[in-house]
Amino acid sequence: MFRIAQVDPIVMHMILAVGGREMEFRRNMQNEDKRGIGSPLWHYSSALRMMADLVGDDDREQLDLDSIHTALYLMLQYEQKYGDERCSGVVGHLSGASLILKHRCNEKLLLSYPSPGVQPTALVSTQRTQQSPGNKPLSLYSARLIVWIALFDAAASSCGVGGELNGTLFKLMSESNATDGIASQFQPLESFEKLHRFSNPLYRTTWGENYPQSELLDDVENRSVYSLLGACTQLRFMIAQLAKLFECDAAAAHQRALVVERSIQEVNNKFSELMEVAAELSLTTDNSHRLVANIRSVVPHFYAVVLDFLRLTQPDDEVTISSRQISALRQIMNLAFQTYKHGGDEAMMRIAWPLFMVALETDDLLHREWALDRLGSISKFGKNFERAHHFLVDVVDMQSRSGKRVNVRERFQSGEVGLFVI
Repeated sequence: MFRIAQVDPIVMHMILAVGGREMEFRRNMQNEDKRGIGSPLWHYSSALRMMADLVGDDDREQLDLDSIHTALYLMLQYEQKYGDERCSGVVGHLSGASLILKHRCNEKLLLSYPSPGVQPTALVSTQRTQQSPGNKPLSLYSARLIVWIALFDAAASSCGVGGELNGTLFKLMSESNATDGIASQFQPLESFEKLHRFSNPLYRTTWGENYPQSELLDDVENRSVYSLLGACTQLRFMIAQLAKLFECDAAAAHQRALVVERSIQEVNNKFSELMEVAAELSLTTDNSHRLVANIRSVVPHFYAVVLDFLRLTQPDDEVTISSRQISALRQIMNLAFQTYKHGGDEAMMRIAWPLFMVALETDDLLHREWALDRLGSISKFGKNFERAHHFLVDVVDMQSRSGKRVNVRERFQSGEVGLFVI
């Protein structure tokens, strides 16, 4: 990313915008309207203008996708933490990323691996060759950035915005890898996993023989838990799409819910060993081993998916919590306590959405207050967390007074609340 910034002014502007805004935010400096040359907002505005000129240039047949995807990812990070409460910037950037995926990456998503005799480094990045970027297959670097943007888009889809990019990605990869019958039920998961797996050699291929053996082993050791994170975010996307289907065709939605349920079970079976290890982790085990920290922050997302799915498919006036929900809540809280003990507030940012689901679903007042307190504490790290906390406080109060679940997606669509992505 920094190597690209050295030769691409859009990426350099975005690095300075994100870094500068982060320093301002953590110092409680309210300089959103400061537009002087060199300010974070000036850098961001400059990057937006340059990106618009670049993408809108009809005479330019090819784009450097490594640079474009890097800039888009940084723009999404900026908007997520410091954007407006309607998430208009997030929506715009995700829509732009989807269009680039559709019109510039269609054939590249065939993801053909290099044939024998082709140097692996040829796939690392378009920045490493004099060949026109448009004549190269999708680089490992761009593939990994598309994975990151897709993770963001899936999270956004369950918070009332986003989803278009994952829909486009799924459609394009379905066309290049058509399946039928029961296998197609899991294709969103399989298509995303294919892209994720394609990008796996990025770091060791970039470093070559200089890649430390310890890092290589660490990558292999953590590969499964990152695959679980990818699967969980795809399930979030599938549940968000299911919610939209319920709004227009309840009968079709009930049929689709069976497919989503089977997909959740498929992920549970595939990563059962990770789930078992997570359940057996002790509070006395610290996070010095990266896999331990990752298990504590990733596995809660699976149980949050379970809560999200059950919340959507159960009647709003169903106040009794099922044994499945109780188990999911217990697993999230157990790992959240451990994460907080060994990582403090900053570590809680990685499990903000599972905490969000706990606060919505638990009937344990102490657990609810603890989850709300943790989300309140991380509000200092971004406006998205601040808006999520305010939203939860209001919804929890509404649920307590009415004795019924509040339809959070209807609240997102009402225009009465600030939107966020966590």
